[in-house]
Amino acid sequence: MQRKRKLSIILILTLTASLLLPMATPASAFTIQYFGHSQVLMTTDAGTKILMDPPHLGDFGNLGVDPGPIYPNVVTVSHQHSDHNNSTAAWVYGRPLVLNGISPLFDSYNTFNSINQVVNDTVINDVYLPHFYGAGDDAAFVFNVDGLRIVHLGDGTGSDNNRFTAAEKQALGTPDILFVPIGGPMGPVPPEYGGPQMENLSTQDVVYAIQDLQPKVVIPIHWWSQAGLNYFLTDQKSVGGFTYSVKNSNSINVESNNLPTTTQIWVMPIGAAQAGGGGLPPDGDVPSVSGSVYANGEALNDITANLTYDSNSRLANLKLRRNGNDDISGGSYDSNTEFTVTINNNGHTPYILLGAGYVQSWETGQDGVTTIRVKGMSFKFPDGTPVHLGVQMAIAYDANQAPYNMPVSYRGMSISTNASSFNAPVMVSGTQLYVYINGVSGEEGYFKVFLPEALLQDWGITSNNQLAAQIGDGNGNNKEAVTNAIVTDVAGGKTMEFSGFHYSDHRVFIGKAEAGAPVVTSAATNNAGNKIILTFNKAMADPAGKHAQFTVTVGGTPDAVTAAALNADPQKIELTLANPIYHGDVITIGYTAGTVVAADGGVLATFAGQAVTNNGPVKVTSPTVSVDSNNKNLSITSTTPATTLAIPNNVTDATINVVGLLNAPVAGKVTTSALPNITIQANTSVNANPVQVAIPAGTTVTADAADNWDGTINVPTVKPNNSVAVTADAGKTATVNTVIEVGFGDVPLTFSKAVRILIPGQAGKDAGYYRGGAFNKITAVLSSDTQAAGDALPAGGDGKIDVGSDLVIWTKHFTKFVTYTQTSAGGGGGGGGGVPPVSSSTTVTATSGGTVTSNDATIVVPAGAVTGDIKVTVEKVANTASLSFAKNTRLISDVFEITKDKAGDFSKAVTITLPFDKSKLDTAKYDIGIFWLNPETGKWTKLDNIKIDLASGKVSGDVNHFTKFAVLAVEKGSEAPTVAFSDIAGHWAQNEIEGLVARGAVTGYPDGTFKPDNTITRAEFATVLVKALKLAPQNGKIFADTARHWARDYIATAASNGIVNGYDNETFGPDDLITREQMAVMIVKAEKLAIVSEGISFEDGNKISAWARSAVATAAKKGIMKGYPDNTFKPEGNSTRAEAVTAIMNALK
Repeated sequence: MQRKRKLSIILILTLTASLLLPMATPASAFTIQYFGHSQVLMTTDAGTKILMDPPHLGDFGNLGVDPGPIYPNVVTVSHQHSDHNNSTAAWVYGRPLVLNGISPLFDSYNTFNSINQVVNDTVINDVYLPHFYGAGDDAAFVFNVDGLRIVHLGDGTGSDNNRFTAAEKQALGTPDILFVPIGGPMGPVPPEYGGPQMENLSTQDVVYAIQDLQPKVVIPIHWWSQAGLNYFLTDQKSVGGFTYSVKNSNSINVESNNLPTTTQIWVMPIGAAQAGGGGLPPDGDVPSVSGSVYANGEALNDITANLTYDSNSRLANLKLRRNGNDDISGGSYDSNTEFTVTINNNGHTPYILLGAGYVQSWETGQDGVTTIRVKGMSFKFPDGTPVHLGVQMAIAYDANQAPYNMPVSYRGMSISTNASSFNAPVMVSGTQLYVYINGVSGEEGYFKVFLPEALLQDWGITSNNQLAAQIGDGNGNNKEAVTNAIVTDVAGGKTMEFSGFHYSDHRVFIGKAEAGAPVVTSAATNNAGNKIILTFNKAMADPAGKHAQFTVTVGGTPDAVTAAALNADPQKIELTLANPIYHGDVITIGYTAGTVVAADGGVLATFAGQAVTNNGPVKVTSPTVSVDSNNKNLSITSTTPATTLAIPNNVTDATINVVGLLNAPVAGKVTTSALPNITIQANTSVNANPVQVAIPAGTTVTADAADNWDGTINVPTVKPNNSVAVTADAGKTATVNTVIEVGFGDVPLTFSKAVRILIPGQAGKDAGYYRGGAFNKITAVLSSDTQAAGDALPAGGDGKIDVGSDLVIWTKHFTKFVTYTQTSAGGGGGGGGGVPPVSSSTTVTATSGGTVTSNDATIVVPAGAVTGDIKVTVEKVANTASLSFAKNTRLISDVFEITKDKAGDFSKAVTITLPFDKSKLDTAKYDIGIFWLNPETGKWTKLDNIKIDLASGKVSGDVNHFTKFAVLAVEKGSEAPTVAFSDIAGHWAQNEIEGLVARGAVTGYPDGTFKPDNTITRAEFATVLVKALKLAPQNGKIFADTARHWARDYIATAASNGIVNGYDNETFGPDDLITREQMAVMIVKAEKLAIVSEGISFEDGNKISAWARSAVATAAKKGIMKGYPDNTFKPEGNSTRAEAVTAIMNALK
C-alpha cells in the first residue's frame, strides 16, 4: 500500500523590501547566495535580507563569507534545533524575535506562532522533524520575494513512493524556485560514501516533488559532501529527466523575466569566498594530477600517488600504488610510521572522505598544496574492519564539509592532541575559534596548536600574553580559562600548548584574550587633599566627563567629584573633589557601573566602600607648629591663626597647602583668599641659623589656571649649586654660594604683598633667581628692611638688602633664589697666585648631540639627552687644596669642573674621558676610575661603565649630570670612597644599600640622597644586577626599544646570560617600572637557582602570573624576597629601590 507523504506545516510569508504584507510588489531582481548546508541568503535590490537556516554564530567566519548585518529587526522562525543553536542568546544580530516552532507529532497538525511584527529582514530556520524528533512527517516554508514564489522543503523520511496530496499541492502552489535538501544525515548518501544507514529523502522523493510542483528552478541544498551530490546527480546532467547545470559562483541574480520556462536544476557551489577556492570546479575542469609519498619524511620512490576525476560523476579518487600494485601494505613500516602524500590540487581545496584512524591530518598551505598524512600500516574502523593503505580514498571539492574526526588546517594553523577525535576549527568571532575534541573519560588531555603570523595579525595579537585558551563543554558553555598554557614564539607564528584536563565532549577555544575588568589596587589622596588617585591593575582609558559615576564620602558626608582625568601614569585615574580632604578624615569611594573602561576595553565593575588612604594635609590651628616627618604637609585654612612653622634640617620635603582658600578661576587666573601671617623657619645646611620666610597677613597668591596649581607651596629647600647656571657680569666669573627653592617648582606664584626671605650668612653676596632655565639678577637694593619698602616693589618684582651678616630678599614671587660671588675674569684663583683656569664653551644641540673637547677633557653628549641646545664649559680647577680625598685614594689627574648653561640632569648617559698621569700610577697596587664630587657632602663617587686605556693614559665613564670630576687611584683590596647619603640613616635597608654601593653596583643622586623608597625601572634593575654579579660585557640581544637606550649594553649582557627575555622579540620596556614578580624571575635566573616546587602561601598567591610562580616560590623559599606584614606578595606592585637592593644583596649572600 502506497504511503502518502504528508506536509505537516506550511508557513506562508509574503515579504517586500521593508514590510511583511499580504501581497508583494515585484521588484527588478534579487540575489541568492548559498553558503553550504541549508544556509541560503536572499537579498532584494532594496536591501531586504531573508536568511534561511542560520548557522552557528562562528560559521560565517569559517565559511570565509560575511552575509552582512541582519538588522535592525530580525524575525527568527526557529524550532530550537540544537545542532543549529538557534536561540535568542546565540543569535545576536539585531536582538531577534524568536518564533518557536511546535513540532507536529505523527499525524497531528500544528502551526507556528503567527508573525505579527512589521520587519525589514527575516531569518527562517528549517525544521528538522524526523531525524531529531522522531516525527513521521515533513515541513515546508512558502514565501514570496519580489513577486516570485519560493518554496523550501524540509528534511524528511519516507519511501520512494511518497507523493504530495492535492491539498498539499494547493498549499504549496507552483514555485518559481524550489529548495530541496538532498544530502547529509537526511540525504541520499549511501554507506559506501560515508552516509548513514537510515531512511532518507531519496532521489526519487525529489523527483516526485519536482513532478508534483512543476517549479521553474530547483536548487539542491543540504549536501554535506561532494560524494552525496554526485550520488544525486547520477544521470549525467539530468535527474529524473530534468536537466541540471553547475554554476560558477555561489551567488546568482534572479529576475522574474529570466527564469526558464521548463524545470531546470541549478547546482550552486558552496561559499566561493572560501580560502583555496572551495565549491565545485567549473564544468570541464577535471584535472588528473600526481603527488609524492613520504615515510617519516623520506621519499618512497617506488610508491606513487595519483588523483583522478571521473568526468561524469565528478568524483575524485586518490590511489597510492607500489610498482603498479594498489596494495602497498608490504615493507618494513610499523605503526609509528608517518606517511605523507603531497598533491598539487590546482588551486582547489579537497577533503578526504574517510574518517579518523586512517587519515591523521589534512592541511592546505599558503601555496595551495594539500598534504595528507596517514600514520601506520593498518588501522581499523570502530566495527573492527581493517583498513590498509592500498584502499582507494574518495576525494571531492567540498572543504567546508570535511568529515568528522579528521584534523583540518585553517589558514596554515595546525593542531596536535592525544584526543581520539576532534573536528575542524570553527570561527566563533573575528578573534576566536574553537575545536571540538573527545576522548576516553579520565584520559589526561594534551593540546597544542600552531597559529601562523597572518592569522595572529588578523586577530590583533602582538604579544604572547594576548593569546588565551578556554575549555567548555560540548555545547561551548561553562567555559573555564586555561591557566597553564605555554605560548612560545616559533618561526612563522606562535604555539600554545597545555595539558592536564580530561576529555569527554569538550570545546577548546583559542583566540585573543578577552579584556578582563580593571581592578582598583589602591586609592589614596594627593598631599593637597583635593584629589583621589585610583590605581588599577592595568592601563585605563581617559575617563574625562565620567566623574559623576563615582561617589565619595568623607566622614559619612558626601563630597562631590567634579572631574575625572587620566594620570601621567596610565594605570591611575585622578578624581578632583569639590571640597578638600584633611588629615584624619575617613574616606570611602564607590562606583556605579557605567562607561569607565580600561585601555584594552575591559569595563570597570561596580564597587562600593573602597577605603582611601588619607595623605591629606594637617590643618594648622595653633600659633606654633613643630614640623617632623609625620607632620610635614600642613594646610592653611580660613581659620588658621598667625603661625610660625619650625622645620628641622632632616625634613626637606615639607609643604604648606592653601587649597582650601583657592577660588574659582577668573580670566585664566586662580587666586587665593587672604592668607594669615605665616613665618617659616627652615633649618638647612646653609648656616647654623635657619632660612626664614615671612608671608604677611592679607596676602593673596595668584597662578595661571593652565598650570593646574593645587595650592601647594614647598617650604625653603637647599638645592645643589650646580642646579642653576648663573650669568656673570661682563668681565667677571661667578661662583654660586647657595640655591634656595621655595614655591611650586617652575610654576610662577605671585603675591599681592611682598614676602621676606632671609638667607643667613650671605650678606655682601650678589643675588638672583632662576626659573625655566633662565637666570635673572636682582639689582634693586632696598633702602630699608620693611614691609613698606617691599610692597613698593612692582608686581612680580624683587629687591635685596643686607641685614647684619644675612642677606634679605623681598619678593613678590616664589622660585629658586641664588646667592653668588663674582670675581674679575683676570684675577687668579685662590691657589696662591697660580695660573688662572682657562675655560671654553661649546654648543651642543638637543637633536644631534655633540662632542666637546676642551682642556684635555672630552665629553660626548648623545642626541636627545637634553630638551634644548646647551653650552658646555670645561674648566681646570686651579686650587685643589680645599678638596678632600679619602686616605686610600690618590689624585692622578687635574680636577675638571664641567658645567652647562641650563639646569637639570641629562635624560641619557653622558660619557666623559679624562687624561691621567701614568707616572703616578702603580697598576699592581691601585685601581683607577673617574669620580664625581658631591658638593653637598664633599664625597667622591665613581662613574658608571669605567673604561681604561693605559697606553694613552685616558679613562672614561658615564654620568647623567655635571659637577667636578677627577681621576683617582684607589688602593687594591680597599673599598672605593664611601658615600654617605642623607636619607638612609635608620632606614630598614640601610645596611643593604651601603653594601651594594660599596660594591659599585648602585649609586645615589647628585643632591646626596639615595631615595630608597623611589621606584626602579627595568633598565635600572638589570644594570644593578649585572654590576652586582660583575658579569663581563657580552653582545646579547638588542631590542628595538633599547638600541639607543643608555642601558643597552647592560641589558644585552643580561640577555646573553639568560636573565631577561623582554616582552617579545622587539620590546624590552626599559623605562617601565619593574614589578616584584619580574624582579623575582630575573634574580632566580641570574643566580641559576634550583627551582622550588612547593606551593606559594601568600594571601594573594593567586594573583601571581603563571610564568612567575616558580620564581616567586624559589625567591621566597631561599629568603631572597619576603612578603608584606599582611602576608601578601603584591606581585604586580612596583618594587622600590630599597627592595631591589635588598633582594640582590640577599641573593649574593
